Amino acid sequence: MLRLVAEGHVTGDIARHLSISGRTVCAHMKNICLKLQVRTRAHAVIAAANQGLL
Repeated sequence: MLRLVAEGHVTGDIARHLSISGRTVCAHMKNICLKLQVRTRAHAVIAAANQGLL
């Protein structure tokens, strides 16, 4: 999911690509942000890249 965000995809695109709802995408992103201790999607991508997760 973070890879799709990093590529510039929006919630609807990600939901269609993964065959899940937009709400599920938002829930997963919220959990990712909490685990990476960041507030935004952009910061999540940066943090994940810095940690070698992307």
